[in-house]
Amino acid sequence: MSIGTSNPYYASPYGLRRLKRGPLARYLDGFAKRLWACGYSPGLAQNYLRCISFLSVWLEEHGFKVVHLDDRKVCDYVQYLKHHQGTLVSSAPYLLFVSYLRETGVISRPTPIAKSKIDSIINEYLEYLRRDRGLAESTIMHRRLFTRRFLQERFAKNAVRVDRLKDRDVIRYIQDHAHEYSAIYSTCIVVVLRDFYRFLRLKGYVDKDIASGIPRMPHWKPMRPPEYLEPSDVERLLRTCDRKIPQGMRDYAILLILARLGLRAGEVRNLTLDDIDWEGGEITVCGKGARRNRLPLPQDIGKALAQYLRHGRPPCSSRHVFIRLRAPHSQLQCSGPIYKIVSKALARAGLHPQHKGPHLLRHTFATHLIQRGASLSEIGRMLGHEDPNSTCRVDII
Repeated sequence: MSIGTSNPYYASPYGLRRLKRGPLARYLDGFAKRLWACGYSPGLAQNYLRCISFLSVWLEEHGFKVVHLDDRKVCDYVQYLKHHQGTLVSSAPYLLFVSYLRETGVISRPTPIAKSKIDSIINEYLEYLRRDRGLAESTIMHRRLFTRRFLQERFAKNAVRVDRLKDRDVIRYIQDHAHEYSAIYSTCIVVVLRDFYRFLRLKGYVDKDIASGIPRMPHWKPMRPPEYLEPSDVERLLRTCDRKIPQGMRDYAILLILARLGLRAGEVRNLTLDDIDWEGGEITVCGKGARRNRLPLPQDIGKALAQYLRHGRPPCSSRHVFIRLRAPHSQLQCSGPIYKIVSKALARAGLHPQHKGPHLLRHTFATHLIQRGASLSEIGRMLGHEDPNSTCRVDII
């Protein structure tokens, strides 16, 4: 933190004097400390503080106080800037500042919007999946998406009467959208909606077993072995990472874990510092259904993780192993960045397989184990499969 002020990005009070104007002036230093804690660089943070200073002047000119600041006021101000400057303006610094004021209790949180009948039913369904079925949050969010789209299209602007739902509603929905989805995606929708109908029957929303009237969608996968990389290609892939820079250290550790342990992208994303047993040489993986699987920690993975944690991982309060390199420094919010890490490394290595995601390295890991004489049960334990058939199934998603 800089010396001379309570603002970590300004060493001299003279640099702050011109920024502290209007009703937001007294909150600039606290906001700066928040940006500092989240790892924002001096250049970006100072730009954010200037943006808030200009917003403060605009509020003062229009007679507004800090309590009047909300998302709507931010929209009005951004539109004002676009009109006068004629350029694209990001609302990120303003919305981040509003969020900071809400967290510190300076302004009140927005009044919750009244839930619709669809929202109430879906929320009840999600809570049932979470509490009674113990499904993972990622699975629950997918089911939320499918059921919401179905109910919104089924009732549109009409009154929501779930007691009038029929099995033919699902059949018609799939027929109308079959051209938009792949066969696998359509199959998933049918599975989710059949389960949703069972929930409605269980909770008394419908009095008939309409789920049994929804036919399953057949889907035959091609009888071909899963795509995989040769050991030499895996080494080429790993060598594309520049391990002298933080991004290269992180990407190398992620690729190494995918290739040597065959983890799913979500399992890598959810790894925490507490999952690594350095003394015992083990790593605990939280897989599907919250199942925890203890795996040996190979020496090369341990060295890669140690280098990343010591020299590449940004300082932050998160316990997750892999962190965003750009502020705010927090865990990876989804598996998309891991997919990009793999696909970009493949491109750098000059490898062009049909499937370019993390599952390619999972298949590679399993295939190499088979070539070394490992049994399917041993491979299943390494991959975290509860059902032995999952190890035999060819999955190219």
